[in-house]
Amino acid sequence: MDLLLMHVLPKLHLRPDLCTCRFTMIDLSFTDALMKPEGIASRIQSGDIEMEGDKVTGWLDHEAHLRFWVDFHFFIDYVLGQYEEYKPAWTDVDFIFGPINIKQYWLMLATDLERYTIFVFNSMSNYISGDILDGRLKLVARAMPSMLISVGFDIQHETFKYGQWEVKKSKLTLQEGKSLDCGTFVLNL
Repeated sequence: MDLLLMHVLPKLHLRPDLCTCRFTMIDLSFTDALMKPEGIASRIQSGDIEMEGDKVTGWLDHEAHLRFWVDFHFFIDYVLGQYEEYKPAWTDVDFIFGPINIKQYWLMLATDLERYTIFVFNSMSNYISGDILDGRLKLVARAMPSMLISVGFDIQHETFKYGQWEVKKSKLTLQEGKSLDCGTFVLNL
């Protein structure tokens, strides 16, 4: 999956006339690392820097966000576009696209950095339990704004939404039947 996405991305950047908005991509190593129970996921769930619900207190402290992510510089390198494959930096785009794999099932995420919303494209909504999916998406909805705050994105954008971002699940992308071609579905988006 990642290899195909890495093949498409440079071609789209060479032809900006094909896209109406600026974007970058994250790969599966990013979302997998974010979801590891012993890693950043446990810190987000445990409430470090008051990541509880939509609380704004603690969210405004840039130093706290930097300290939160210091042990996880891998993520910040993505945000800053430090990897050649994942340029431009998140501060220079409107959308971030990336696959997510939960229990051998593929979904596509599209993070809108103007509306501060994460869109989920899921080919079969009943394949994964709602509780498991919602729990994983909650991690992403908390982590994305925190990573952006840690690099000063919120200072550049007056309307930045502090706290957990909204997650919207697309109902228009559902497949009919019981096909297991979710990976192909993600690539078609």
